[in-house]
Amino acid sequence: LMDFVPNHTSDQHPYLLDAHRHGKSSRYWDFYDRDASGNPTHYFNWTHLPNLNYANPEVQRYMLEAFAYWVREFDVDGFRIDAIWGIKERNPSWLDHFLAEMREIKPGLLLIAEASARDAFYTEHGFDAAYDWTDALGHWAWENVFNGAAPIAEAMVDVLTDGGRGYHPNALVMRFLNNNDTGPRFVTTYGPDRYRVALAMLLTLPGLPCLFTGDEVGAEFH
Repeated sequence: LMDFVPNHTSDQHPYLLDAHRHGKSSRYWDFYDRDASGNPTHYFNWTHLPNLNYANPEVQRYMLEAFAYWVREFDVDGFRIDAIWGIKERNPSWLDHFLAEMREIKPGLLLIAEASARDAFYTEHGFDAAYDWTDALGHWAWENVFNGAAPIAEAMVDVLTDGGRGYHPNALVMRFLNNNDTGPRFVTTYGPDRYRVALAMLLTLPGLPCLFTGDEVGAEFH
């Protein structure tokens, strides 16, 4: 499984540097999504990660070819697609073309959306799984389960049923204790006893369990 980042590039990418250098005469000027002042857009405080322009057919084809390259040349089994929610916000129709092309190249390809599984869009449009987030972007559904605000069993029922609203019937939820955005490791925050309980839950609850680096040994790092 490959981690793939189609939403943005670095601000040091040759295409963006060329656009800075040559302005609108650069062939890459329109590769980037821009605000009314012509500045590349970004999310949060990610000023170093300018958004690509998915209204540009050249960008659309470029990214499809980039995905396809790894499947055709290296037979990767699937992708964890970073910040796919950003592309959905700007050009959701491109995702249908992306999914159709990937399924044609390799029908069994695993496609995990870094987006909330509570959003039926990702299930209905053909992604295999999405993240165990709340409706708030990037907020882990389990983040208040183990802090003592409510009994763990009661809190987990709320998490597993989306507050009683339920999930799309075909939704596959990718569950995790740690990932690249969670900061301190779970075991650091809650201790080894609760970590063991949470890890057992991770591996037995319905869904797709994600073991992040070091989860198998309770590693501590930020």
